Amino acid sequence: MADFEDYYEILGVDAEASPQEIERAWKDLRIILHPDRVPEASPSAKKRAEKEFKKASQAYDVLKDPEQRKRYDAEWLDKKGSTTSSAKDRAPTKPKPIIDPPGIVFKNMKPGETKQTSFLVINVGGPYSKIHISNPDSWLKISDWHSISTNDELPLKVNIIAQADDSGRKRSENIYVQLDDIQTYITVILEPKIRMEIRDHNWHDVGFENLNSWAQRQFTSGKTEFKGTHFEYRLEPKIYRKIKDHSWHDIGFQDLNSWAQGQFNSGQAEFKGKYFEYRMNQITRKYQFRLQHKHKSAIYATVIPGKYQFRLLQKHKSAIYAP
Repeated sequence: MADFEDYYEILGVDAEASPQEIERAWKDLRIILHPDRVPEASPSAKKRAEKEFKKASQAYDVLKDPEQRKRYDAEWLDKKGSTTSSAKDRAPTKPKPIIDPPGIVFKNMKPGETKQTSFLVINVGGPYSKIHISNPDSWLKISDWHSISTNDELPLKVNIIAQADDSGRKRSENIYVQLDDIQTYITVILEPKIRMEIRDHNWHDVGFENLNSWAQRQFTSGKTEFKGTHFEYRLEPKIYRKIKDHSWHDIGFQDLNSWAQGQFNSGQAEFKGKYFEYRMNQITRKYQFRLQHKHKSAIYATVIPGKYQFRLLQKHKSAIYAP
C-alpha cells in the first residue's frame, strides 16, 4: 500500500473500538461528508467532501470485516515499526475537524442586503486542547458561536453574516477552523442579484444561476430556444454545420456534445448515436465522428455548457432584466 491510511483515525475511533462503535462512527460521517449534502457548495468544497467521504467509506469497508481488520492491524504495526503485538498500543489519534455543510452560497443578494446562516464544527478525530476559528471581518463576518453539546465544546454552531455591496461582484471568502495543529476550512460565496436595463437587441451571455426560475425550467426541460414576455433565450451553439459525407472528422473533446463526452468518459472507444458514430482513433489518439451511412446528411451541433444567452424582443424598446 503506497499511501498508508490510518482507518481508525479517519473514522475517529480507538483501535479497540467494537464493531458497533465503528458502524456508528461510519453512519455519522456518511451523513456529514456526503458530497450531495449541500448542492450549492463550491466545486472545491464538494471535491474535498467527496475525498473525505471516499476515505471514510474505504476505512469502514475494511474495519467492518474481521478478517480484513486483522490483516490491516498487522500491516499498521509493520508500517509504524512497532514492536508491540497489539494494535491497541498505538499512539492517540489527532483531532480531525469537519465543517457541516462543506460550503455555503448566499444567492440573489441585493446591494446593501444582509443575510445570516450558520455552520457546525465537529471533531471526528482524537482529543484536542484548543480551537481557533478565523473571522474574515469583511463583507462576511462571524457574529457569534456556541456549543450545542453539554459534554464538550464541540459540536460548535458558528453564526455568520454576509452583506452585499453596490459593486454587483461575486465574492468568495474562506473561514478556517483549527483544532490544535489540524486545519480545515469552509468556502462562503456571495452571488449578487442582477438588475439591469436592456435597451439594445443584442444577445447577452448569462450564467444559468442568473436566469429567472421560469427560464431555468425551460432549459432544464430540453428547450434550447424560447420566448418570454420581454426577452427571448437560447443556448448558443458552438459548432453548427451540415455534414454530407461519411468521412471521419477530427474533433476536440470540448467540442463533442455532452452525450458523446459521457460515452467516452465511461470507457467506450467506439459507439453510435442517432445520426453520427464516434471513435477514438487508436493511431492519432484523436476523437473523431462521422455521419452514419444510413443518413444522407445531418446537422452536427454542440453547445458550450453554461453559454446561455438572452436578448430583448424586437417589439420592446427597453426592459429591466432582473432574475
